[in-house]
Amino acid sequence: MVLAGGAIGCLMGGYLGDWLVQRTGERRWSRRILGCGGHFLAALALGSSTLFDSPLAAALCASLACLTSNIQLATWWAAVTDVSGKHLGALFGLLNSMGVPGAFVSPVFFGWASQWLGSLGYTGRDQFDPLFYVYAFVLLVGATGWLFVDATRSVVDSPDSPKPELV
Repeated sequence: MVLAGGAIGCLMGGYLGDWLVQRTGERRWSRRILGCGGHFLAALALGSSTLFDSPLAAALCASLACLTSNIQLATWWAAVTDVSGKHLGALFGLLNSMGVPGAFVSPVFFGWASQWLGSLGYTGRDQFDPLFYVYAFVLLVGATGWLFVDATRSVVDSPDSPKPELV
């Protein structure tokens, strides 16, 4: 269910992002709204998953978290395309590689922290639920970061740089 939520969210995000930019005619806040909103809703859904005793309800919340987190993925690709100019491949490579340390550390941290909580005598959900709050907080940090993304400003050319003359 969680992976299906992510796939659906990614597809929805592409259509929603295009629709929002066309509807508003404005890229900066359209990208920010989808990026910030997607991560914010994902944080709420992931944090909420700890409130349910039903495994199905908790899994539905986790699926919603994955769906809303992935809604921003197409917007991320669009924002990178918007700002990269002629260096699209290099910027995609750089930004994708910046996520690798987090992708590596995340499961290691989860395993270590759950074992540490277990060594302190916590069992069952008391051993794992606090870790979902950590990940919800990380999603909130991501949501906040989206507020500073400006898809209308190129990372290649500054406003003061001289424009090449056409011959």
